[in-house]
Amino acid sequence: MVVFRGLTPRIRLLTPKILPRYIGPNFGAGMTGGMAYIHDPDRRVSDFLNTDSIVSCPVGAPHWQSRLQELVTLHRDETGSPLAADILRQWDRRLPEFVQICPKEMVDRLEHPLVPDARLRTA
Repeated sequence: MVVFRGLTPRIRLLTPKILPRYIGPNFGAGMTGGMAYIHDPDRRVSDFLNTDSIVSCPVGAPHWQSRLQELVTLHRDETGSPLAADILRQWDRRLPEFVQICPKEMVDRLEHPLVPDARLRTA
């Protein structure tokens, strides 16, 4: 799932498993699987995360960077999103604007580590 963060305290699915439009308080509460990538150019997402059940980190591992790029590309292709197109055109500059979210229970079971040096910070 890729989330382009807005300031509205609700989640609205636009494209299944590709793009919820908004996040609100307590994001990730009860999250028991999957992976989320949040586009957070203003660096405010930590205000909305439920740190009891998730960890967050930059998208630093090559495997997850490729996965995120695939998801953003798929979203651009399916929706014509100008934001997704702009992110892809400036990928190296825009990648640091994303935060990767993973349920704590999944971290030790991932085939690919979240970050290259295996250090995580809680959200």
